[in-house]
Amino acid sequence: MEITPRVDDARFRALARSSPWRWSSVQLTWHGSEDAAKGDALAWVRDRDVLRVEVDGEVHVERHRPPAIARYTSGGLWSRHRGKRVHLPRPREVEPVLDADGFVAVRPSRWAVDYEDPMWQSYLWIAMLDPVELADGEPSRGLVTGVEEELPVGTPVPAIEPEPFPERGWPTDLQVPGTWLADVREEERRGRRTWWARAVPTGAYDPRCSCCPLLWGEVSGRLEHDGSPPPNAPRDYPQAYDVALDVETGICVAVDPVGGGPPFARHDVTIHEVDAEHPEAFFAPRRWRR
Repeated sequence: MEITPRVDDARFRALARSSPWRWSSVQLTWHGSEDAAKGDALAWVRDRDVLRVEVDGEVHVERHRPPAIARYTSGGLWSRHRGKRVHLPRPREVEPVLDADGFVAVRPSRWAVDYEDPMWQSYLWIAMLDPVELADGEPSRGLVTGVEEELPVGTPVPAIEPEPFPERGWPTDLQVPGTWLADVREEERRGRRTWWARAVPTGAYDPRCSCCPLLWGEVSGRLEHDGSPPPNAPRDYPQAYDVALDVETGICVAVDPVGGGPPFARHDVTIHEVDAEHPEAFFAPRRWRR
């Protein structure tokens, strides 16, 4: 008999880290917001390598593009300009540290593993498929102030010791919360097991891209403007967000602003099918209107 773990803060964070290892292929609908230029997008992701999107009568196909990364020969630093070219493994090639329930307790650094999925329109799509930013933040920034601590040149960012993934050749960041979580609960959503939480970004919130975060607000705005308040601040930032994770996949299926916020701060996803097989011809490069 399968034992269903009771959701709490730690398990919610662990599920938010787990998406890269919980599914390979998925069919879903991204429901456009009230002010969206496009309507609902029906999408298929296969093997986390290729994406087909049908929206407004058009079909688009995108493929994963491995990043071009090189490492300095000394100092353990990364560079795009010089050093030895490094192949970053995909998550399925790496074993994360799991908790007792099979969720991810610790995952390798994003500088050591290629977590990128094929993208549609913006990095918000990437964050939705792999919502690790709801779990862990940037350890070099203060949880309250969001100010980055100035370290002496050559001082590494605080890392987990002992290093859980020494074979990756890159330190694993010390875990700090990227969000404050409250009202963590399980509620079924559209026939699927779903874990919910009310989330507020900490000062260390670390979105995949600051211009299109899952939790739009003052923290992401400051990151987008190099630590300065956004122009014409203050803005109508939400007080918090109700966020939902699909338990089977770890995908973020809902973000609902609480206490203000524009329509684009909300997103809504419906999952239809997980790990179904589709032929290569279904993902043939094309862009056409029906």
